[in-house]
Amino acid sequence: MTTRTEKTEVAYRKRAAQIARAAAKKAKRPVSPTELAQSMIARRRELSPSSFRQNRAAITFTMNETALNQPDLDPQTRAMIALLKDVESVDRPDDGAPRTSAQKQKRLDDDLDRISHFALATTSPNASTLVDCLTVGSLTGARLVEWPTAKFGPSSDPDYAWELTLVNGKAGNGRAHGETRVLHWEWLPEELVAQTKAWIFAAREAAANGAYETLKSTLESLMRRVTKQLFPSACAAPLFRRLDTPPRLAGK
Repeated sequence: MTTRTEKTEVAYRKRAAQIARAAAKKAKRPVSPTELAQSMIARRRELSPSSFRQNRAAITFTMNETALNQPDLDPQTRAMIALLKDVESVDRPDDGAPRTSAQKQKRLDDDLDRISHFALATTSPNASTLVDCLTVGSLTGARLVEWPTAKFGPSSDPDYAWELTLVNGKAGNGRAHGETRVLHWEWLPEELVAQTKAWIFAAREAAANGAYETLKSTLESLMRRVTKQLFPSACAAPLFRRLDTPPRLAGK
């Protein structure tokens, strides 16, 4: 049985309200539950699979709660939830088969989850730092070289909740569009906010002490030990280096 804490429920209500406001703002009028579901489905390509699932969970919880208090909305609520339930968090072609890129991304997400859980089960003092690095790297698409100077906090744009400013890791060789780039999120779970702050702090502190390369080597060593257990036929170093060129950006 799945349980939710009061803190999670408050976060769901807050997120659902943000989603509804954004949909109404785009439509320039209040939207019905069904229209809200359709708006979410239309925007799912802009989000990572995990972000879409989180948004869907927030809306589903809130609409179920609303239906209990306003029974007349129950038919619309059920229709909305049915629409969202039938939509996967990855794009699929007309024949219903997952796209190759989506399959690869899901495998990567699953692998990162397994690595994170296995790392935390070890006695290594660097386990939580590795998990933060993996999770935040997947969330943002940032390269390892960009983290010591990264700035993360409340968004300066009122349409978003959080922003991350990065000094482009490839700005010096003509491949980046400017010296910095800014990623925005309309909402992030508190756990991801904490992990992002923790990883930036660890990277910044190590760089200030001239030990960032050592930190990366230490995390790669732990990664190698973990992946050797989980994926005996795979090479751990390439898995770790993928974080320097992640396959996608999860934020908007």
